[in-house]
Parts: sequence; structure tokens; C-alpha cells
Amino acid sequence: MSIEVSAHPATGRIKPDKASRPARWVVKQGRWGYLMVAASTLGLALFQLGPMVWAMTESVRKFNPITHKAVGFVGLDNFRSMMADPSFWLAFQNTFIYCIVTATVELALGLGIALLLDRALPATPIARTAVVAALAVSDSVASLLWSSLLDKDIGPVNGLLSIVGIEPVGWLTSAPAAMISVMVVTIWRDVGLIVLIYLAGLQGLDDELFNAAAVDGANSWQQFRYVTLPGLRRVSVLAIFVVTITGLRIFTPINLMTLGGPNGSSQNLIYYIYDQSMKNLDYGIGSAATLFLVVVMIIVTVAQGAAMRERDTP
Repeated sequence: MSIEVSAHPATGRIKPDKASRPARWVVKQGRWGYLMVAASTLGLALFQLGPMVWAMTESVRKFNPITHKAVGFVGLDNFRSMMADPSFWLAFQNTFIYCIVTATVELALGLGIALLLDRALPATPIARTAVVAALAVSDSVASLLWSSLLDKDIGPVNGLLSIVGIEPVGWLTSAPAAMISVMVVTIWRDVGLIVLIYLAGLQGLDDELFNAAAVDGANSWQQFRYVTLPGLRRVSVLAIFVVTITGLRIFTPINLMTLGGPNGSSQNLIYYIYDQSMKNLDYGIGSAATLFLVVVMIIVTVAQGAAMRERDTP
């Protein structure tokens, strides 16, 4: 874009035309943009990268069990102690059980609810409000609410079971009921986000594709399989990443409902890190477990991304 200039009538100096003001305004706005990005980058460095660097340094140090201060460099001893701990491998196994089960149920249930909410049904506005309301509930409130519902002695769930002659179940104190309870709370809390993701994808599909499929004689199932699912491929990638990360990071329901019990049966890697660092005050092993979990999450997300790209490749 050319900028016209003119000479000042008194001094003869060249001054830019008013048309150049938008260019100066763009430069000024760009500086504000860099400043905002710098603030976000600083926050990321302080609250994400900083703790990660701290964990890397603490994972190779030994701590005094009384003073809780670092007393020396131990290399990979903390990682060896972690690998030799049976409770670590139980937590590792539970982490993947949590992730696979919650991700599968949330994706299937979220897509099914989204398909219903995409229809012009009488109760659709109320149902959408209920989905958003569940998202507004914090993890702590949801965990305490479900703890009351699943209480073995006074919980209404066992009260309903007793009506049909079923003995009270220790939903929070017995295995595998404790793990199932944590997964139910997690699914109830997080499925709303998956519903919104799929609902946005459904509303972005072109109605002409469905009309053309109907003209060609496709039934409802065939339209869903050959039109809806391919059209939701991109939002499905986002939904899969979301449920995977949330499944690997479950903590609050375990901490408030089961405390990882009984005998570690509902403990995952996140809670194992908390248990080692905050209860046993063994920061070295806790930091080693943190780095292990980060590596696991990186591997899982990279593998998912590679699988999605391979599927998209013709």
C-alpha cells in the first residue's frame, strides 16, 4: 500500500498524509499484542515450566526425613526406589484403567446426548441447561455431593437398593466399588464438555449432505455412519485429547471420596505423587513420579496425534 506525502506550506518539510495514520495505529496495536503475549509467556514459565524444572532437580536429590531438607545428590536412586514400589505399579495400572474407561464412556455418552440435543425436541432447552449446570459444579462440590449419595449407611443410593432387597454396598470403602464410584463422578462431571464439543460439531454440518443422502435412499443409521461421523472427525480429535488428559489427571474425587483406598485400589499416579510428597514427605520419589507421569502423558498424546494423522491420510 502506497502512502501519499505532501510538503508543509511554511517549512517545506515533507509530512505524511493522513492515510498513514492507520499504519501507525496497526504498529501501536501490534506492540500491545506483544506485551500481552509476553505476560502470558511469563505466567506459563512461572507456573508450568518452573515447577517442572524444580521437579527435575528434586528427583535426583535425597531428603532428610526429619528436617525435609535436601542432603545430597543420589542420581537415579529415587527412580529405582519408585520402580521397586508395588504401590507405584498399582497406581500406574489404575491410571490407565481410569483413562480408558472414562474416555470411552464420555465419548460415547457425550456423542449420544449431543445427537439428542441437536434435535428440536420439547425438552431440549432444559436438557442443554442441565448439561451446562453440571459443568459449573466444581470437582470438590461434585465429590462431596456424590460422597453423600454413596454413603454406605445414610446414602440414598443404598436406600433405594434396600427397597429391592439388596444389601448396602460400601461404594467408597470396598474394592472395586471405590474405583467405580470415582469413575462415575468423573464421567458425570466431565461429560458435559464433550457434549458441547460434539454439539458444536453437529450444528456445523451442512444440511444439504443429509438431504442428498436421504434422496439416495440412506436410512438414519447410514446417514449417521457415512455423513455424521466423518463430519465430526475434527471435533472428535479434540474430544479424544480432552478426555485423555482429564482421565490421566483425576485427583479431587479420589482425594475427597476414597483417599486412594481401600489398600490403594483406587489410587492413580496423581494421587501416588500426592501421597509420596505430602503425606510421606518424600519429595524425591514424588518428583520422580511426576516426571514419569509427564513422560507418559507426552507419549500418549504424541501417539494419539500420529494415529489421527495416519487416519486422515488418504
